[in-house]
Amino acid sequence: MPTRHPRGRVSAAAGPCRARTAVGTAFCAPLIGDGGFAVTATELRTAVARRLRLTVMVFCDGSLNRIELKQRALGYGGTATRLDDIDLVALAGAMGCDGVRVTSAAELEKATTGLATRTGPLLVEACIDPAQYEAQFQGGVAY
Repeated sequence: MPTRHPRGRVSAAAGPCRARTAVGTAFCAPLIGDGGFAVTATELRTAVARRLRLTVMVFCDGSLNRIELKQRALGYGGTATRLDDIDLVALAGAMGCDGVRVTSAAELEKATTGLATRTGPLLVEACIDPAQYEAQFQGGVAY
């Protein structure tokens, strides 16, 4: 589905699909977790090559949290679910893209000022606390 205007497409697809869809647009801000982004990170290079005004918001909790919670609900420890020490700002730079890390609402506000005048992609690494998912995940079911 082509998108020709800002806010012209909203997708409820899984993270990797959302990131790939976003690269085909001129201006958008996909929201994705660090696990989903790990699958599609190289799409940033395409966004740079096409000079897309793309802002990618990556929520970083350092894990494949939903998978980890399901494993624990089944009595397993979190196996192969940690994504520690991935520097997404450095990764963005390596792909020719601007990147910024934020840890508060004030930092997010500052980082996203002037998005409408950007001429290329921006990656925002938003550090979040994974504990918030515990309340949403009860008895092996994510709400």
